[in-house]
Amino acid sequence: MTGSTRIKGAALGLTIGGVDYWADISSAVFDNEEATGGVTTFADAAAGGSRQHFVTVSAIQSLASASFWRYVWANTGVSATYKYAPHGNATASANEPHLTGNLKIGPKPTLGGDAGSDNTYTFETRFDITGEPVLDVGTSGGPVVTAIAPTGRAIDELVVIGGTRFTGVTGVTFDGTAVEFVFNSDSSISAVVAGAGAVDVIVTTASGASTAVEYTVAA
Repeated sequence: MTGSTRIKGAALGLTIGGVDYWADISSAVFDNEEATGGVTTFADAAAGGSRQHFVTVSAIQSLASASFWRYVWANTGVSATYKYAPHGNATASANEPHLTGNLKIGPKPTLGGDAGSDNTYTFETRFDITGEPVLDVGTSGGPVVTAIAPTGRAIDELVVIGGTRFTGVTGVTFDGTAVEFVFNSDSSISAVVAGAGAVDVIVTTASGASTAVEYTVAA
């Protein structure tokens, strides 16, 4: 047996809402705990109980307009797509996969710290993940949709579609209707909602079409 590919703390990549904030982030740890509240189904119990996945992030404090601190401050409580590349690789592979999905931005970050000319102020925040993270092993083929947020948008409103292999996207459909969209990154597309009730959302690239993911359009 050859040695396993090791994860080292040199080139971590964490993309949230289509932007990679690796330059501001000093630590990112994905974890899970027993979920509190809500309803535990028999399936949850058989699987060992319902779990809440989350990521704890430490980052520098910066008031620059494009900083991670400003993003968290401006988007508290908002749902966003994410892609976590622990090896820092741009393209997922079997030995260096990515975690993808959707999360909820945490509370407004702290600001300030102890006196000292050499002190660098940091902050820590927690983002709860919607469902279970998807492990993208870089299988070649069409795009994969993992999340659509926020929920409950009405026709002509914007949503963010999260997933992977969106590069080269040629179309997005809601219930078979082609809609306007903006490519944000390989893991994020902004699209205009169409249809009524529960509709199938499909992303298409030159490599094929994604499996349909259901989204409920508000009346």
